[in-house]
Amino acid sequence: MSRLASPPLVESLDLLAEEKYRLTHETRGPLVLSIMFTFYGLSVVFVSARTYARVKLSRYAGLDDWLIVASELICTAVVVFIYLQVRYGDGRHFVALSAQDSNNIAKMNFFAVTLWTFSITGTKVSILVQYLRFLPSRKTARLIWFFMAIVVLGGLSTLVVVMTACIPLRALWDTSLQDTAKCLDQRLFWQIQSAYEAVTCWGMLGLLVPPLWRLQLPFEQRVGIIVLLGLSSSSCIASVLRMKSAFDAIPKAANVVHDFTWTGIMATLYAIVELLTGIICCSLPALMPLRFVICPKLFPSRRRSTRPVQEIAPQCASHTPPAPIAHLVLPTPSMTQLTAASPRNMYVWALHDGSEGSGRTGSVDTGDCRDVALSAVVRDSSGDCT
Repeated sequence: MSRLASPPLVESLDLLAEEKYRLTHETRGPLVLSIMFTFYGLSVVFVSARTYARVKLSRYAGLDDWLIVASELICTAVVVFIYLQVRYGDGRHFVALSAQDSNNIAKMNFFAVTLWTFSITGTKVSILVQYLRFLPSRKTARLIWFFMAIVVLGGLSTLVVVMTACIPLRALWDTSLQDTAKCLDQRLFWQIQSAYEAVTCWGMLGLLVPPLWRLQLPFEQRVGIIVLLGLSSSSCIASVLRMKSAFDAIPKAANVVHDFTWTGIMATLYAIVELLTGIICCSLPALMPLRFVICPKLFPSRRRSTRPVQEIAPQCASHTPPAPIAHLVLPTPSMTQLTAASPRNMYVWALHDGSEGSGRTGSVDTGDCRDVALSAVVRDSSGDCT
């Protein structure tokens, strides 16, 4: 989060030698870097695996895939700027830093926050686009588009505030200009922004439960799908922690002495963990086809049936025959190979009418829903086919 630089106070503080030594050598920098690079390394692995699964196995990469790749690339720059912050002394006590170090930390933080805004917005939009794959009903789709508009507008608003936080902007990191500069209330803004991120995160998670709970699937599979897709929004916990740290990172009044490099680094840590967790978890559903490559013996290939689509299509409640129950059939790489007779939007279904031995499989056109890993029959509570 953005923080205003202030002059060092080491010369004006009357401290014991032992206390001054502690304040000079105590640092949170190594802890922050170790956590950040661990999550970043995992994000690189998961995004790379996701891209491979979509491009090589599924032979289709959608908008959500390219958005998450772009977010990962921008996140790489954010990680670099946070690393430079720590190198300049972020995570140490304010009294241990020179005025130049404080200015450099604030400058690196400004660039990190600007890029973080782009990356977190792209990640959330990618998650919502991914939701459209699995929740194609009109009612749910309208809610998803509504949340997408809120996320984009919120990201643009954050970017505008960050770019106009001080006039002139250089006063954010140049202490010599802060006496004459006009700056926004940083503490209030970041508290509101953190609360906004947390609310939208939990709201996105809440979009999943009602429609997925109505899946015509056994209880265990419904819970499993909800948990798997819900991981995409698991960064909500980091959002709440960042909201808490926003109250501690910036003083209430401009004339209050505050150890911002010691407390503010935790807000930075929660922000980057929130971003990286979102990138990692939203890649999990796309990795399911890799199980057939990693463990082919545990997941043998299934031959696709040539039974016509009309014989296996799910039936609406308006039809007299009982609606078939869908059983999740995970695809193999061979199922996802595109041929002239196998278009991109053909998927594998296993259906039965409830009687023993009546199971049958086949392919069905799912329209825009191209994620072969989690295809399932979704029906609204009203009984309309989606």
